[in-house]
Formats: sequence, structure tokens, C-alpha cells
Amino acid sequence: MMHQDQEEAEKSAEHSLPVWGPDGSTDEIPIGTVMRTSEANPVKNLTPEQKLLLSLRLYYSAYELKIASQKKFHPGLSDREIQEKVKKIFSHARS
Repeated sequence: MMHQDQEEAEKSAEHSLPVWGPDGSTDEIPIGTVMRTSEANPVKNLTPEQKLLLSLRLYYSAYELKIASQKKFHPGLSDREIQEKVKKIFSHARS
């Protein structure tokens, strides 16, 4: 039988998202209450640190997806050329 602290640790590990920073470092943001809530705005319940980590995760996920799409549509470009192209796309992006 598991100890209660072990069970809680496993539950929290199951309900967290890895967040990658620009330097390749990782952190985790708990999502258990965020993903299961039926509230209209689940982000409202996050701490400022969690909001920042979530926004960084979204940004870098979008960046990685854009790199993948550019590699697919421009297979002749080198990795460096792809990086420069994506950097330019993101520097000119508007919200």
C-alpha cells in the first residue's frame, strides 16, 4: 500500500506540463485543476508564475511547430536558414 505523500506526488506528476525555456531548461506547471474545471476562465486561478510558465510554453510550442512546418514546406533549406526564417516570422508577428 502506498504512503499518502507518494500518492499525492504521483497524482501531481500526472497532472503537470513540462515547460521549456529559451535556454533549453525545463520546469513544470500543475494542470490538474486547470484542465478539469468547468469555469469560464480557468487561467484566472493560476498564480502569476504559472501564467508566465504557461505563456512561455505556448510561445515555444508555436515556435517549434513553425520550425517543423517550414522544414516540411522548404526541405532544401538548412537548419540555420530555417531558424533565421522562423526568427524573422516571429519578430514580425502581430497579435
